Amino acid sequence: MSVGPFDKRMAAALARLMRNLPISPNAITALSLIAGLAGAMLFAKGERAAISWGGALFMLAMFLDHVDGEFARISQQASRFGHYFDRLTAATVYTSIFIGIGVGQRGGALGTWAIYLSLAAGVS
Repeated sequence: MSVGPFDKRMAAALARLMRNLPISPNAITALSLIAGLAGAMLFAKGERAAISWGGALFMLAMFLDHVDGEFARISQQASRFGHYFDRLTAATVYTSIFIGIGVGQRGGALGTWAIYLSLAAGVS
């Protein structure tokens, strides 16, 4: 038995359970994108409760990012398009999260610099 990170093992277990469902890995990727963008928007609000929910949605997006790849392999639905869609989704979510955090923190000590720094972090 392979021992890997806990979230990857959980994603593989969930993918095995989902193996026969009539969904595509790209649908899971799209759900990850939606969760990540919603999380970024909540971070941008800058309110404590919104930040907590934003963090939860970000974690869900990252978990789904593991699930989609495992599901594609287990269900033998891996594709070139899916590979690139997954990469673009991950990059979009990470960048959006950084920007959302910066926008949410613009009222803090860094002021508008929080936005510029988050843009730099997201782009890098």
